[in-house]
Amino acid sequence: MFSTEDELLPAPEKMAAATSSSVATKWSQVRDAVMRNGIMSITNHQRPQLILMNVEHYDSLRDQVARNKAAQPKLDELNAMFDAQFDSFQTDEFKSATKRMLEAEGEFPEPRYLGPTR
Repeated sequence: MFSTEDELLPAPEKMAAATSSSVATKWSQVRDAVMRNGIMSITNHQRPQLILMNVEHYDSLRDQVARNKAAQPKLDELNAMFDAQFDSFQTDEFKSATKRMLEAEGEFPEPRYLGPTR
């Protein structure tokens, strides 16, 4: 439903706004605006104080949280793979091989097997 983060969670200054007094005196108009826009900032002395959203918008937020939680194990696995690869670059043998390669002046030494990357 929402294609960008700004659509799902816009900054308060970028969303429709109503004053706290209008919420009290013109509730039906405020409610209609929230139903139409999905989300609204309620201000007090021209500063955002509350965010009011319709159920559809709230459900979209909950769905996004669920998708993020579902993706977390894969992200954790990718982070572990990156850390392992990075750690393999920190060995003295790797540093020495890199130094030899950079000092080869156009002629690369025969590559040596440094072990698995995983």
